[in-house]
Amino acid sequence: MAEQINLTTPELHPSNPTYILDQVILNVSGKYIRIDLIGANGEQKSKTYDGGTIPTGATLLHNLNIGNFSGTTSLIKAIYNRLFVDGVLVGTVSGTAT
Repeated sequence: MAEQINLTTPELHPSNPTYILDQVILNVSGKYIRIDLIGANGEQKSKTYDGGTIPTGATLLHNLNIGNFSGTTSLIKAIYNRLFVDGVLVGTVSGTAT
């Protein structure tokens, strides 16, 4: 099973206990990152980091560029953890890096 977010409190109508990463857009020249997630029933959630967010898109692009994801934290898990820190979702990560 690929890595997914298990929500601490499932969303209702219909019940959605999980999200998976759909796509990540890294726009280097525009200095922004967009993260798109899909819920268990097709729910869509997006988060964009750009010049008006904390941290900025440029800061996160730099961190991704120099990041080392060969250990216990995969790139996808690092993205999920960023979403947790920023309050986009509350939950835990399960599954294995693919």
